[in-house]
Amino acid sequence: MFSDIAGYTALMGHDEQKALRALEAHRALLRSLMPRFNGSLIGEIGDGTLTSFRSALDAVNCAREIQAALRDDELRLRIGIHVGDVVFSQNNVHGDGVNVASRIHALAPAGGICISERVFEDVRNKPDIRARDLGKKRLKNVSRPIRIYALAAVSEVPVSTSIGVARRPIAIAIGVVLLVVLAVLIALRVIPKSAPKQVAQPVSAPT
Repeated sequence: MFSDIAGYTALMGHDEQKALRALEAHRALLRSLMPRFNGSLIGEIGDGTLTSFRSALDAVNCAREIQAALRDDELRLRIGIHVGDVVFSQNNVHGDGVNVASRIHALAPAGGICISERVFEDVRNKPDIRARDLGKKRLKNVSRPIRIYALAAVSEVPVSTSIGVARRPIAIAIGVVLLVVLAVLIALRVIPKSAPKQVAQPVSAPT
């Protein structure tokens, strides 16, 4: 997973101290969330960070959590996720996975997440994850076109079907009660009221 700060270069030229605070906030947030998703920080490149995870799903969930935490913050990140090999050489990190992830993130809008097709195939069957196909893209220094997907924000994902199923018995029960009440009201209006019974008065025999 590669992430950086949207508009960092312009921010640095306008307000260096604010840019440095944004940089530290970015890394502090990442460090606080990574352990929850089995992630580890393996590189820092300018305002960007490179993080590895045990699975594509862990990476996607961490990225979504990061963006959700920054929803109401002025700090805006762009995140790209790809599955690929990583090679460690002295203090540097290389490999196809690094190159592709660092290119994919540039396609994401501020506050957005883009993933490669390989990542999408690992998370496509998760009901709480929605993605929009952006088509195949040619990325710098990548020999082949790669299909890219943009993840929907957490707030844009529909309520999961499990919640809908849980509410269904309640809805059915309410419906049954309403039908019973309606049937009673109809019965009261349709069935005529019976006339009051007359009680026979005893007749005295003549004397």
